[in-house]
Amino acid sequence: MIEFYKIQGSGNDFILIDNRENALKDVGRVDEFVKHVCRQHVSVGADGLILIESSHRAHFRWRFFNADGSEVEMCGNGGRCAARFALIRGIAPERMSFETRAGIIDAEVSGQSVKLRLPDPKDLRRAYTIDLDGVPTLVSSINTGVPHVVAFVDDVDGHDVFTMGRTIRYHGEYRPAGTNANFARVLGRHRIRPGPTSAASRTRRWPAGRGPSPRPPSRRPASVSYTHLRAHETPEHHVCRLLLEKKKQHHTKPPSTHTTS
Repeated sequence: MIEFYKIQGSGNDFILIDNRENALKDVGRVDEFVKHVCRQHVSVGADGLILIESSHRAHFRWRFFNADGSEVEMCGNGGRCAARFALIRGIAPERMSFETRAGIIDAEVSGQSVKLRLPDPKDLRRAYTIDLDGVPTLVSSINTGVPHVVAFVDDVDGHDVFTMGRTIRYHGEYRPAGTNANFARVLGRHRIRPGPTSAASRTRRWPAGRGPSPRPPSRRPASVSYTHLRAHETPEHHVCRLLLEKKKQHHTKPPSTHTTS
């Protein structure tokens, strides 16, 4: 039997397992196990699975898997859930750091509120064209712990994130890892047009490995950063400063504990 917690943060729910003592030693391939337990309606069901492991560099190390079994560097909402899980389990104090493939992440837990300091943005590419089913499409991209493509559209609410998002996510330009796809409309120097609740935070989003998401793991910094750069024509280091000064703070729902075999 494997004990796990189920924690939801801003609309994304995750399975969390304390793997410091190799709780998954008998499951075989971890990616196949993740796909099985994350299946909605026929299993536990979740947007992803998080393993908490020992680290010599921080309070703990995490491994984050999307529901399709792919392992990725970072997820903002998942990181907040992992921090709360670590506090509840006595793995880390209220102010903690944890090791990810994107680097060391700092977190602070206060009740149901969790703040993260995301990695510095990198790999900025501005205003380039990719072919989407024969249509030249202007996009920009940035990495805020995981890669994001930002496309500015005229109608955020009516935009087909299912078709365009999936096409961007698997586009040859971003192989082999893929990318997150984000859609936003700039209304002015300080405003982005929000999307509906079926999308992430204040823009619509297709997360890699999951499909359209109600909230952003790391999308808000990506869209806000590039929008800030585009609207103000500021140098790239200003984008870095913007993210460093703006921490993510959201609430997580109380976890539930279960076991699975």
